[in-house]
Amino acid sequence: MCGPHNIFVSTLRAVFEDCDIPDEAIDAFLFNICKSCPGSMHIVTETLAKILEGSKRACNAYFLKQNILKKKILGAYLQNGNHWTLFYADMDNLTIVFMDSFGESKEKTKTLVKNWSSFAEARGCHGPWTVVSVKHPKQTDSHSCGIHVIMYAEAIMIGDALRNGHVPDFGPIASVRAQLCKQLFNLSDRTGKCSECLLTLRPANKVQCRGCGANRHKRCAQKCCRLCEYCEQIRLHGGDEENDQRTEKEEEERVESQAKNEKEVEEKVESQEKNEMEVEEKDEEDRNEMVAVEDREKEEEKEKEEGQSQSQPDFFVVPGRLAITGPKKKTYTITPEEINRRIVGEKMSAHVFRCLLGGRMANLPAIVRQQPPKKKSVTSIFSCLSEGEASDLATGFGSSLARHFKPVVEGVSKETAESTK
Repeated sequence: MCGPHNIFVSTLRAVFEDCDIPDEAIDAFLFNICKSCPGSMHIVTETLAKILEGSKRACNAYFLKQNILKKKILGAYLQNGNHWTLFYADMDNLTIVFMDSFGESKEKTKTLVKNWSSFAEARGCHGPWTVVSVKHPKQTDSHSCGIHVIMYAEAIMIGDALRNGHVPDFGPIASVRAQLCKQLFNLSDRTGKCSECLLTLRPANKVQCRGCGANRHKRCAQKCCRLCEYCEQIRLHGGDEENDQRTEKEEEERVESQAKNEKEVEEKVESQEKNEMEVEEKDEEDRNEMVAVEDREKEEEKEKEEGQSQSQPDFFVVPGRLAITGPKKKTYTITPEEINRRIVGEKMSAHVFRCLLGGRMANLPAIVRQQPPKKKSVTSIFSCLSEGEASDLATGFGSSLARHFKPVVEGVSKETAESTK
């Protein structure tokens, strides 16, 4: 930044090399010249072009909010869109100086004075205006008109060009470019905005270049400072030797500081990569540990199931439900085949089987646990009896009938009746 104007590295390049001078460079130089001269006012190139080209908008009262009609007016006019010229107006003496590095034409000067008079009268400043001629060095190439305009402005505002009537020769253009480039670099504010991306800097996110003193973002500091490169190029072309010359110690400190910054950046990147790898390794360990725990739980569950299947007997011994209690109480054996027959034939539920076999539900056979706890079955009051106890009960009933009752049922022979005894 140089005042309200943004200065880029490309701007320094254009001033230093044999290129056309951009608008921001012209405005920055003239702004600084007017700043050092109290009572003077700089008009930016875009605004001055509308005034001197006779734009109807320029004569409108709303064209400019700021009053620019002070004692001295200075601005650069881009003639025909490709050639810089200088315009100067003295509001006290009502004089105008128009300077063209290729030479001023009377018709062009007359048009500019007319348009300026219309603009000034619209703001209450009436003429007539007088044109003052000042001799000046001429341009010998096709792209140094901007350099001549800046030197003309310094000679008029700071020097004695108006009083002497001429602008002294300012030497080789290459040396002038180098001096102006260094001057623009020194005038620019490199603390408020990043010299790399031109975004506003925050105190917690900025670092200062030891070479050129420009502030940059930490992320932008990873790149080589382009301002330092141009500082070195400008220094080789001379200029103010007292301010520009660097000692070997300062150069070594700059190189050392730059190497240190690069090393810090590399260490920071390595540390970040290491932390990311550690996090990934830790996540991988956690995942492996979770998989191992799940596998271990599955194995334990499998072993438990196998243990339960091994602990379950091939047959069950249950006490008779109709026998008298006591040491002589009769027991019956229930085999897996009987269980399968009861499931198919009676569709017994798990609860009924538990009543039949007794004990905990977990100790029952797997085929029994798979049955619904409750379901519609074809059970009877004898479903809780084993097949052995039911057979004994049937035999007992038959013996009792054969002992106490004579066979009176027709169709039943005596041999059949005898068989039930």
